[in-house]
Amino acid sequence: MLIAACLWINSACADSYKVLFVNDTNLKYTNGKVVKKGDVISDVSTINWEKERQAVKVINQSTKRITLFTGKNWVRAKGSGAMVYIKHTSTQITDDNFYAKLFSIFDSQYDLMDKIEVSTDIELSDNCYFTAAYMYGDTKLVKKLGHEDDKVIIDMSLFNIDGKVLEPRDIEISIEYVNERDMKTISVRDGIDIFIIPETVD
Repeated sequence: MLIAACLWINSACADSYKVLFVNDTNLKYTNGKVVKKGDVISDVSTINWEKERQAVKVINQSTKRITLFTGKNWVRAKGSGAMVYIKHTSTQITDDNFYAKLFSIFDSQYDLMDKIEVSTDIELSDNCYFTAAYMYGDTKLVKKLGHEDDKVIIDMSLFNIDGKVLEPRDIEISIEYVNERDMKTISVRDGIDIFIIPETVD
């Protein structure tokens, strides 16, 4: 397990990243300097991660892909038997079978700070969409997920129910695909962990 964590960390250090956002003003590099917007780093492990909810949003200067690095991936890796789960923000769909496409869209864990865009070539419209269901205390809540072009959006609107803003918390969601025209609802995936990363860390 530690080997898998090290491999992931090494792969994260291979490119050059420009820092777009830091959610903790106390986050420092191992040399004592403060991590700040505009920094260019090539080795993410040189950040002195101390809390799971510390986060740095960066852009890969080669691929222009935006990535969220979190203390969770490093703090947990320091412990014996730790396992790092790689959070993807998109999934490439290559299978022509509709159900295979549907069931391969979502990962089992996401780190949510602002917005996650999950790519899909499943038809999305006002009549064809995904819903997320989760328990909030003793109440089961169901929320229609938004979409932009061919991307499903997972964001903090999950916690806006009938105009009421709920307190964000780490949740486990279930995803269903709804096709209102065909009056069809398909269970896509259960047990997706949403790990909430606050914009600022105390």
